[in-house]
Amino acid sequence: IVLSISAKQIGYDMKLITDSIISMLVLAETFSIIGNIRSIQLRKKVEEIDAISLVLSKLSKVIETLLKKD
Repeated sequence: IVLSISAKQIGYDMKLITDSIISMLVLAETFSIIGNIRSIQLRKKVEEIDAISLVLSKLSKVIETLLKKD
């Protein structure tokens, strides 16, 4: 988000990146809320899924693979 604000100041449009980041944050919070509701229903602790870390981990592996091919 900071990057997109900075880019806007120098004339670049990074709306797509900003929207993607905000969507990822909303998705992560949605998973958290669903997990908490499920935990209340079952009356026991349910393992949480960190969606952002999962996506970033997979993205990092894809980028690594692409860079190693060159």
